[in-house]
Formats: sequence, structure tokens, C-alpha cells
Amino acid sequence: MTGKTTLNVFSPVGKSEKITQVKASPRIRDLAGKKIGILFNDKPMGRILLPYLKEALKKSIGAVDFRTWEVTVSEKEEIKRTRIEECVQYSDAVITLLGD
Repeated sequence: MTGKTTLNVFSPVGKSEKITQVKASPRIRDLAGKKIGILFNDKPMGRILLPYLKEALKKSIGAVDFRTWEVTVSEKEEIKRTRIEECVQYSDAVITLLGD
């Protein structure tokens, strides 16, 4: 029995969106007295690391104010965007904490 089989072959190469590049913000020379935002993806290892990160930075910098925003992959885009915008408005500098 010799039947014909049809295979559909798809290209793994997708089309990408054109992305506008932006310059990075200038580096802050001194973090003392600054407000540091932490964007955290709520992963278990990040939960363990977060208090150590804050403690180490307070020891090395001194007076510094931290605030943490949780931004998880499963949240709606509008919620993620709102939290990131809040973090940017609040912060002089931002740390992204991806603990997996």
C-alpha cells in the first residue's frame, strides 16, 4: 500500500517588531539618601535573597530608602505596566530582582 502523506512545514523564523532604542539613564554617582526601587518577580529564591540584598546595600551605602514592587509574569499587562511606572516615578535607581 503506497499512499501519499502530506506534511505541512512551518518556518521557525518569525517576524519581529521594530524596536526603538533608547539611551540608558546616566549612572548615579552616590546612592546615599536615594530612593531605590526593587522590581521583584516573586520567585522563591528571590524571596530568600531580598532581605540580604537590602541589608548589604544599607551597610555599604548607609542612608537609603527601599520600596519593592512585585511584577509577576502571570499578571495582566496593565497591572505590570502600572507597577513599573509607579516604581519609575518613585525611584532614583531601580534594581531588578529575578530570583529563580
